[in-house]
Amino acid sequence: MWVIDNYTSYFSYIGLFSFVLFLVTKIILGKSVETKGDFFEHQILAKKKVKWLYFVFVAAMALIFVTSYGILLFMLELINIQDRQGNIEFAKIGGIFLIFIIIIGYFINTSKISRNSINNIAKELNAEELSKKTLVSNEKILLNVVEEMAIASQMPIPRVFVLRNEYCINAMCSGEYLGTYKERFAIFVTQGALDTFDRDELQGVIGHEFSHIFHNDVELNMKLISIIFAMSYVSTIGNVMLRSMSKSRSRDKNKATILIVSIVFIIVGFIGNIFSRMIQSAISRQKEFLADASSVQYTRNPDGIKEALHKIEQNTAKKAYISNENAITYAHMFFLPGFATLFATHPSIKERLKQLKNIRF
Repeated sequence: MWVIDNYTSYFSYIGLFSFVLFLVTKIILGKSVETKGDFFEHQILAKKKVKWLYFVFVAAMALIFVTSYGILLFMLELINIQDRQGNIEFAKIGGIFLIFIIIIGYFINTSKISRNSINNIAKELNAEELSKKTLVSNEKILLNVVEEMAIASQMPIPRVFVLRNEYCINAMCSGEYLGTYKERFAIFVTQGALDTFDRDELQGVIGHEFSHIFHNDVELNMKLISIIFAMSYVSTIGNVMLRSMSKSRSRDKNKATILIVSIVFIIVGFIGNIFSRMIQSAISRQKEFLADASSVQYTRNPDGIKEALHKIEQNTAKKAYISNENAITYAHMFFLPGFATLFATHPSIKERLKQLKNIRF
């Protein structure tokens, strides 16, 4: 029983730190603009909240490592109480190996999605690129609005795509070769949005998407996707080790050790995936508030984005959900939630309208 008693304090401190982190995060995210109330103040507050969430994300990764180290050492001592020093060394190696797997998984996925991702996304979403030769009037308006917002935000003109088979109201932006001389961005708009919005409303939505480009949200989104993939990668490695153990002829003690490591990896990967998605969703929600405020700055017309959201709220016949299941990976990148998910990636339309109502021009 002394093994269990020794680890009670260890895990209590982890739980206490997690609880305090949760409370402070709740207080910070609950802050609201109280002075001038212009779009610059809303932007500053949203940026501060996002910075805190970055810290929370790093803290969560550290907690995952410390917790996995503690669980691994605890389980090893249950089966091998005599060799404490050996257990400590093995737990350290296991923790370092886990971090190594996360880093490898992160870079594998980042490399995969960073190159030529615009064409890949367009193919997955069955999107058609617009050009100057476009003859349909609302498509010409879209291209003109994109050019205007590029000038207003001092950003290069992105490629523009229409999701022809999507009659819901939605939009998103993406990019490729980020941070290099080949850097390029793209804006995707559903056919439903193109058919529903007038020029001012479309301008408000496109201004929102340009904010994501300007504030490096595209790169952040790709990093968050890669971290979630890395956590899944940890669970995959744990499952591989578990299957290999069943075929192994090694001694019972070695099998027990491999079994413990496999279970810890599967559990940590699962919990890490959940925490990553929770923080990804929280960051995404704050980024949406920031993008709405920036849309007002770029368009100099607070009614554009507000009327677009009002129209979406009233137009129940055209939901925001994307019919193409290939888009689920990019759900948090859309103007509105593209799918029903466990963790809300967007604030509600009512919350967004409330924030916009408080912005003074």
